Amino acid sequence: MAEYPSIVLTNAGLDMIAESQAGQSLIFTKLKIGDGLLGTGESISTLNALKSPKLDIPIQGFLNQGNGQVRLRYLVDNSGVPVNQGFFAREVGIYAKIGEPGTERLYAYTNGGNKVDWIPDRNTPMDAQIFDIFVLIGNASNVTVVINGSATYATVLDVKEHNENENAHGELITKHNADQHAHAELFRLWQSHKAYIVGDVCRPRSFTYPSWIFLECIQGGISDVFEPPWPAVGEEVTDGTVRWRVRDIKSGGGVPIGTVMPFLATQPQPGWLALDTGAMVGRDTYPQLWAWVQQYGPLISEAEWQAQAAVQSSVGYYSSGDGSTTFRLPRLVDYQRGGLAAEVGQWQGDAIRNITGTFQARVSPLEPTGVFSSTGANQSFNTGTTNYIGPVTFDPSNVVPTAEENRPKTIKFLYCVKAFDAVTDQGLLNSTALANEVAGKVNLTDFIGTNQSLTANGWQKLPGGLIMQWGQSAALGENVSATLTLPISFPNAALGGVVSGTGTNAQTVATITNITQTQVTVYSDGITGTITAAPIRYLVWGY
Repeated sequence: MAEYPSIVLTNAGLDMIAESQAGQSLIFTKLKIGDGLLGTGESISTLNALKSPKLDIPIQGFLNQGNGQVRLRYLVDNSGVPVNQGFFAREVGIYAKIGEPGTERLYAYTNGGNKVDWIPDRNTPMDAQIFDIFVLIGNASNVTVVINGSATYATVLDVKEHNENENAHGELITKHNADQHAHAELFRLWQSHKAYIVGDVCRPRSFTYPSWIFLECIQGGISDVFEPPWPAVGEEVTDGTVRWRVRDIKSGGGVPIGTVMPFLATQPQPGWLALDTGAMVGRDTYPQLWAWVQQYGPLISEAEWQAQAAVQSSVGYYSSGDGSTTFRLPRLVDYQRGGLAAEVGQWQGDAIRNITGTFQARVSPLEPTGVFSSTGANQSFNTGTTNYIGPVTFDPSNVVPTAEENRPKTIKFLYCVKAFDAVTDQGLLNSTALANEVAGKVNLTDFIGTNQSLTANGWQKLPGGLIMQWGQSAALGENVSATLTLPISFPNAALGGVVSGTGTNAQTVATITNITQTQVTVYSDGITGTITAAPIRYLVWGY
């Protein structure tokens, strides 16, 4: 905050007071602000003008205190500061004149040195500031001001003072009921050299940015002296020691990243990703969501995620993907319920409350009811030692609808997670549609890296779990077999395979006689005559 010493009358100001006491009119005309510095030993009393004037400010209000002082009110903004000519508001000067035809002169002056604020150019709008300056007028009785009516309006302080004046007419503005009608200011403009904390929001000062853009503080600190250029929606920028993320209020920017919501829609909305398949997505593609997952989300390894997916219809966790470039989304296709923080993401299988009942087995006729029935309810027979009643069946479907799961009456929704702030570049690319399309595809990392070996005896793992393996034997003559070890073992089972001969004799026949999880046996045969020894190639598959 700026600090200025007391304002000092200049020699010209003292002369004007003397002239006004002689009966002439003292007229205050304007305020000037500049960035000049006083020289060593330089006296304010001898100044005739500002050292380096930058901005003229009209008088907003005037009040004669009746004690030899007047209060001059000014409303300072930067609408008149030329582009690229921002400045430090070091010096403040009050100008006045004697009589209407008089010459405007510097009446009083103060200089804050380096304890002042920066005034940016008009491309970076600033909040208007109200300044009240009290100056001496001595015994001058005829004091007036020049007020430019086209640039003047009532400030909050003016209205308050008017309403509190017992001699004033009815209140100019009726105060809102704070509990029912008052509106909180949603976003303040960005301010230079200001302390911000995580979660603070503000608006860019420049008029060049759309009205729906706002800034979210994601790392607390002190903002820079100059406003930084703001990047695209969803991107981040460093401002002094503050870190901001640019957000978009019209596309759900007020919804925090990581929020999960049900949509009555067949595809995700802009900025959201569907949670119906457990898609693998890129960390660089969705940096906001990945940052949220690391800080707040239930996160497990990819192996743990796949183990749950193999036995559960839903997986309530994110996975770390390949550990460097990807991560996997949850798969939510079951009912959700509340739980403890330590239980978030845990899956529960279905269950029902126990159903019990009784019947009198040796009574005839049996007459079962409800979930009990009997095809021989009215038949009884005796084995000589025991009386028997026909068989009794327990079947709840006699009473209630049944299915393979327990559920209430249901309408299905598409669960989605807020992943990023949506942006559409008209005429070029709908980045939201592209991101959602990519989220439903198999990631390239599911094919490459440790999932393949493209050699003469190699393999390829597919995302769905299928594994293809290939290789070849040594040269085999007629009626010779060879058992070959596969490049890798099938974790579960071998499903099938094919072979082909490589010799020049067209009568060569190659067959597979056995495939296991670790080996394949090939056989070289000849229909007629002796064949030339040659390798046999194989291709097998399993999972």
